[in-house]
Formats: sequence, C-alpha cells, structure tokens
Amino acid sequence: MQKEYNRFWSQDRLLKAKDIGLSPHEVSVLASIVKKETAKTDEQPIVAGLYMNRLKQGMKLQSDPTVIYAMKEKEGFDLIIKRVLKKDLKIKSPYNTYYFKGLPPNPICIPEMSSLLSVLNHTKHDYVLLCPKKIFLVIIISLNLGLIIKEMQKDFKMLCLLKVY
Repeated sequence: MQKEYNRFWSQDRLLKAKDIGLSPHEVSVLASIVKKETAKTDEQPIVAGLYMNRLKQGMKLQSDPTVIYAMKEKEGFDLIIKRVLKKDLKIKSPYNTYYFKGLPPNPICIPEMSSLLSVLNHTKHDYVLLCPKKIFLVIIISLNLGLIIKEMQKDFKMLCLLKVY
C-alpha cells in the first residue's frame, strides 16, 4: 500500500499540493474526511473546495466523520454510531474538528485516489456550509443559510420519526 501511495505522488501532484498550500500528508488527511463525507465522486471536489475555504478562512472544519472517528478512538472501533449528538462535539480529541481548528493529525480512513484527486483538484467556489439532504442521500451546499436551516430541520424530524437517536 505504501508503494502505491508513493507512486501516486508524482512531481506534478507534489507541485499541485504545494500550490494549494498543503503537504502530501495534509492532502491525505483532508481526502479521508472528504471520502467519509460523501461517497459520490462527483460531489467530492465540491466538498473538498468547501473544506479548503474553511481552512483558508481559519474556520473549524466541523466534520461529523472526524467526531465519529474520535468517538471510536476513545470507545473502540467496533462502536456503532447512528447519529452524532451535541455532547459528542465536545470530545477532546485532536481528531474532533468541532473542538480543534485545522486538520486532524492523521487520516480518519484510507483515502481513495478519487478523494486525493478531489482535494488536489477541488472546485473553486465560496461555499463554507454543508448540509446533508434527505438523510445522507445527497449533499446540498449553499450560501443560503435559511435554506440550510430549513433542510436540517426536515432531516432532524425525519431522524426522530425513524427513531435514530
């Protein structure tokens, strides 16, 4: 696996990483978060762009998959988590991007090539907010905070109806 990883980092890709202000390790960390946020490869460059914007603006990444990783690191990786709760956001772990600014120290999963490429070739836009639509089926990214809150409220009601606590 290490051999394939090293082969991935061609001179062009190393330059691309440098151009976007990340080391190859940081690209891998961000790619792991992007992979966990969405499995849809067409959404990954958009999500990667959103996180790049948050990093550039000094914002916390606030990624639920990093909280899940922190919970599993603390309680055991066999832990099944159906939903991230408000109390979970306070876990003191360098992997919890709600608690700490910047990237976690290491990837939260093994990123796929599509995720690595999505970070290196992220979509350039102004988005900084991410909202799961229809319970994790599609990602909506919008600058319209009112729309995001409305969608989140619908999803919250649906989670409660499905008794996902």
